[in-house]
Amino acid sequence: MTVKQYIVEQLEAHKGEYVSGEELAAGMGVSRAAIWKTVQSLQEEGYEIHSMPRRGYCLAVDSDILSREGILPFLDDKWKEIPIWVHDRLDSTNQEAKRLAAEGAPHGTVIIARSQTAGRGRLGRQFASPQAGGLYMSILLRPRMTASMAVDVTTLAAVSVCRAIENRTRKEPKIKWVNDIFLDGKKVCGILTEAVSDVETGMIDSLVLGIGVNVTTPPEAFPEEVRKVAGSLFGPGEQKISKNELTGEILNEVLGHVDTLGSHQHMEEYRRRCFILGKSVRFHKEEQVYTGIAKEILEDGALLVTLDKGGEIRLQSGEVSVRPD
Repeated sequence: MTVKQYIVEQLEAHKGEYVSGEELAAGMGVSRAAIWKTVQSLQEEGYEIHSMPRRGYCLAVDSDILSREGILPFLDDKWKEIPIWVHDRLDSTNQEAKRLAAEGAPHGTVIIARSQTAGRGRLGRQFASPQAGGLYMSILLRPRMTASMAVDVTTLAAVSVCRAIENRTRKEPKIKWVNDIFLDGKKVCGILTEAVSDVETGMIDSLVLGIGVNVTTPPEAFPEEVRKVAGSLFGPGEQKISKNELTGEILNEVLGHVDTLGSHQHMEEYRRRCFILGKSVRFHKEEQVYTGIAKEILEDGALLVTLDKGGEIRLQSGEVSVRPD
């Protein structure tokens, strides 16, 4: 561990409290001058660290910079050794995860970016990833499951994100089939799952789970075309949790339940959280527009729609919009 990593870890673990320079120096076996220089470097990177003679250094409570050291205090002990890579900017965390997967990165590897230049959503759409207030991460999974079971990961991730938000706040997010998380009528999270399968065995070699959360992203940071639907977990002046805390809790939920994939244990909760069931919906399929009532979500995550023109249709993927009552 470097001196910088140690200082961030200690200040994050005691956020809002002063930690003496003498303690920090002793912990790493370096001089207090080395601690002071490193703190200056962190301040230049954007960390809000206060210093006071004879008291030491204090990381401001509202400081919110994503880092591995900041995430560790919120991880369950069993996950503290997983590789976590935090970048200031990437083209896409999913792309980086796939690159690492090809190099043999292990199950549970996490890639985080403070911003993305080419973030992607479902159906090849761009996922807005502004620097201000967003959490963009991908988790590399290596489950023993067939490619047809990959949708289980998306539905599990949706439930996991909802649980993580509820565990750490008083908010009650909802799921819009199949992979969007909404709060107060606004989309605050998108999920994109990409699988690499072995053609010979039909089993998944690796699976990349991308999760993008608007934590404190201000409305003006979103592209104009998505401002009507995009929102954030926390508004201006609202008491909030840090992105590090939210990241740790999401990882606890996802990694803590990934071994249940294929059993559909989470589907009852997924249905309960999904707000489109019983609603009038509209969707495109094979270049045709359909309308109907979202009737049921099946065990494999498919949506069963009763069509207005008669009959039923089963949707395994796609974009569904809820029509006004």
